[in-house]
Amino acid sequence: MTIWRRLAATFLLAPSFAGASAIDLHLHIPMIEAQVKLKDLEAADMRLVAVPLYATPVLSQLTGGYARALLRQINQVERWAARDPRVSIVRTPDEAEAVLKSKEWRLGVILAVEGAGGADTPERLDRLWDRGVRMLTIAHFTDTRWGGAAAGRYWPMPTCIPGGKAAVRLNPKGLSKRGEALADYAVAKGLMLDLTHASDKTAFDLAARHPAQPLLFTHQAARALTPCERTISNELLREVKRSGGLVGLALAANYAGADMGSLMKHAAIMAREAGPESVVLGSDFNGLIGRIEGVPDPSGYASVLKELAAAGIPATAGAEAFVGVWRRANDARSRTRRP
Repeated sequence: MTIWRRLAATFLLAPSFAGASAIDLHLHIPMIEAQVKLKDLEAADMRLVAVPLYATPVLSQLTGGYARALLRQINQVERWAARDPRVSIVRTPDEAEAVLKSKEWRLGVILAVEGAGGADTPERLDRLWDRGVRMLTIAHFTDTRWGGAAAGRYWPMPTCIPGGKAAVRLNPKGLSKRGEALADYAVAKGLMLDLTHASDKTAFDLAARHPAQPLLFTHQAARALTPCERTISNELLREVKRSGGLVGLALAANYAGADMGSLMKHAAIMAREAGPESVVLGSDFNGLIGRIEGVPDPSGYASVLKELAAAGIPATAGAEAFVGVWRRANDARSRTRRP
């Protein structure tokens, strides 16, 4: 597709809104429910949040397995959303667009799953889909049946730190044969795939197999400043731009540095390589990450968005950008043969 046809398609598929609002592509409400105050989200005009569910590999097996752990968290998020009539779980781009078009502030919640241990067969994907899940991070700390995870050590001596050594060890594993079939099934179903935590090879394999699919990296930092495979390379940022996808800026000192100045340097690299309109928030607030000075939790959204806007990065319109990506993902689905 020529650049002009891509631009025309983006324009025709982009939703029309009266204002602009933000999105957090990765907010762990089940882990920090008490810290998520609607007044903080409203102050930043945060109207969409993707809420990842995470089943720990060992603990979940001792408490009924992955599937039950994920379903318990879905129930938890549903109860949280039901406490305020302004909050709703959205399952389609149209439902998300209705939230953004509301004259009064509202919040749309997109259910996601981080780590594919509980979502590695078509039947498991179907069960999660039926419960409202619309996004899946296909790898986490270790390789999955989908494919390779980013190489690196997270504990006790992490190898992924801001300003670390420039040498980067890459996992040579990409999408597995099963992963190719699962990706085909997920794309045909309309499930958005998050490539954060995936190996570079896995990400490039997916991009090559589904070139019309907008690429998503929901909570990232720039590898140029934090050299490890867990962060995103300039080459992958350019793939985000090519595909018309999005990259979420992680508000985590572990990856983006301890202060706002460091965070903005990561944002500047992402904007330069992927395009300013491709950079949104993907906080990764989970109660475990290092805190950036002045951004301890969702109460810091407004200050980060203000800094991004001053740098020419329109993350204050990230929610609208995401709805456009969601619609194009569904358009790609219509051209994908379901296995």
